[in-house]
Amino acid sequence: MTAINEQVKELREYADSILDVFAEDIDVLRGTFEEAADTIEALSAKLAAAQYGDGWIYCGDGKNLPEEKINPVTGDFFEYQVTFQNEDITDIRHYKFGDGHWWNCGEKMDPYVIAYLIPLSAYAEHKGHRKVTPDSANARSRWKDNLMNRFTQVL
Repeated sequence: MTAINEQVKELREYADSILDVFAEDIDVLRGTFEEAADTIEALSAKLAAAQYGDGWIYCGDGKNLPEEKINPVTGDFFEYQVTFQNEDITDIRHYKFGDGHWWNCGEKMDPYVIAYLIPLSAYAEHKGHRKVTPDSANARSRWKDNLMNRFTQVL
């Protein structure tokens, strides 16, 4: 059991035993502790997927959903790469997420989405990076020169 799991378990046990200490505001306090434990578990799952996994974040239970974003270019919900599962079909697809649901062509796809990837950001040119553009004439010439140099070295 990881340290985070132990902390979540301890937090939930504390929430259960809080009744004796704060009898007046017990529902509020219990709800706060439960929400804190749920948040910690969700963040822990996302962190583990980002650091140790292959990047897929499980969301088939309706938890660990991505944050809702609007694509600034299209003005539509943000699109994610998802794992689709229906009976014996498992596939990778692209669906949008918004209003708490997965969407494809206006249809809710919630029952079929079991995991998603956090999307990469678009390429941005950074100082120190150089653009490489292929130049077929120069590439052919360099290839020919390299080949001739190899034969010359052998002879």
